[in-house]
Amino acid sequence: MVMTPGTLLADKRTLNRTLLTSDFFTNNSYFTTTNLTGHFDTWGLKHTLLVGGDYYLQDMNSVGYSSTAASRIDIYNPVHTGNPPINPTTRAAQSFHTNTDLYGIYAQDQIKLPYNVHVMGGLRYQNVEQYDVIAKQVGQKADAVTPQVGVLWQPIKWLSLYGNYVENFGTTNGMGVGNTFLPPQTAQQWEGGFKTAFFDDRLSTTIAYYNLTKQNIATTDPANPTFSIAAGEAQSRGVEMDIKGEILPGWKGIATYAYTETEVLKENNPNNIPVGGRLRGIPEHTSTLWSTYDFQKDYLRGFKVGAGVELVSAKKASLDKNDFNFAGFGVVDLLASYTRNVAKSKVTLQLNVTNLLDKEYTHDGFAGPGQTRATWGTPRSLMGSVKVEF
Repeated sequence: MVMTPGTLLADKRTLNRTLLTSDFFTNNSYFTTTNLTGHFDTWGLKHTLLVGGDYYLQDMNSVGYSSTAASRIDIYNPVHTGNPPINPTTRAAQSFHTNTDLYGIYAQDQIKLPYNVHVMGGLRYQNVEQYDVIAKQVGQKADAVTPQVGVLWQPIKWLSLYGNYVENFGTTNGMGVGNTFLPPQTAQQWEGGFKTAFFDDRLSTTIAYYNLTKQNIATTDPANPTFSIAAGEAQSRGVEMDIKGEILPGWKGIATYAYTETEVLKENNPNNIPVGGRLRGIPEHTSTLWSTYDFQKDYLRGFKVGAGVELVSAKKASLDKNDFNFAGFGVVDLLASYTRNVAKSKVTLQLNVTNLLDKEYTHDGFAGPGQTRATWGTPRSLMGSVKVEF
């Protein structure tokens, strides 16, 4: 049973609330894939050919009811009168049972050319069918052929330059009013960058720029927050950088940084994020820094300690034109482990401390007409594990 977030009325102190119940909810997914890889030469060119197929099945079933009318409560002088009565006639609106069948077949060829140039090209055929079990009808059936191409050039041993383009076609990512299926999501991505490797690969770096455009993105329907709508089209572009290596024997580190710029390109609902606005839930800046040390002395060999920090900038929370943001945060984590050979097995004992400083922060959420929701970050927690490798 779930009390939906309320709507504050004009007097700024009375909250309108409705009640939803969920008798049960199940989400079963099945996935299988088969690949065949072959190597052959033609006219002095080395080929790596990949052909395969995959199949995905998802079965979602939910049964619920809603209250007959909204109940009101004074947020400054709350008097709880119990749950409002449930209306059984709303079951059809609150319940759904859908099946999603998706299969794809694909082929890809990677060719090694002279002067350390590698090129890759491939095609994928994908078919999706979504079935409404309650209505006993096909809600949607669509298919598409999507390409992918790429090139990599290694002019010198320690430097690799690359670029690629790929298209995507997927299943619907939400349900519309009346439990109708939203159109499948499509996407196109360009990426380019370079990689370096020094000191026998003990130090490596990667810098990449990408530009990703998506269509039919699902967002909460402002007129009916229980359902979703296809927002239209949006773009995400930015730069990603990482550097990792062994600073001294046993002492390793990794640092990453990403700058992400998002923008709504098409939108036909004036109540949603306007064209040119930022997407919800995506921070502009994210960074991580991790360092571990494996003790080298014989009497301490097998012990490892590590520490890391994650930094995330503020991110937009509102689903509409309002500019409400969740604050950025930083989280510190620790780890310690001990590995030892026992007979013919390797046993590792490990302890992880998450959010060492017990920082309170909002991990995700949204704010929009009708409801506001926030997911709090995990408080300080400790987790121990035992791993045995045979």
